[in-house]
Amino acid sequence: MIFPLAISGLFLILGAIVSVVGIIVTLVDWKNNKNNKRNY
Repeated sequence: MIFPLAISGLFLILGAIVSVVGIIVTLVDWKNNKNNKRNY
């Protein structure tokens, strides 16, 4: 009973990390796009 719970917890943590990294990357890309538009 504990093993499946541990696996699900690991996947939840991995999903949270991946989502946070994705949000940061999208924000950085959005800022870069705004700066590029200003430069042109």
